[in-house]
Amino acid sequence: MVEAYWEVGRRIVEEEQKGKERADYGDFLLVNLSKELSSEFGKGFSYANLKNFRQFYLMYPDYKKSYTLRSELSWSHYRLIMRLSNRLGFAQGTGSRSNGRRDL
Repeated sequence: MVEAYWEVGRRIVEEEQKGKERADYGDFLLVNLSKELSSEFGKGFSYANLKNFRQFYLMYPDYKKSYTLRSELSWSHYRLIMRLSNRLGFAQGTGSRSNGRRDL
């Protein structure tokens, strides 16, 4: 599932936001996307989840290349790392620094 969440985040950033870190002001992209995906696929695509998926992709743009991390950590681990990273000031959602387990 972790890889699927990363892929959803990638699609949000690369396709919906056209490579930008965030959608344009007033687009309500995640709100609208949440409604569309929830009606098509059911639960699991809340605004909060989509925001997490996007943040996950921005923090780990090379996730698919790092088999070690992918095989050892669950989605709960990644969510905890993202929350801690935000609190500690690492990668303020920019994706400019890819934090690994050793960084934290």
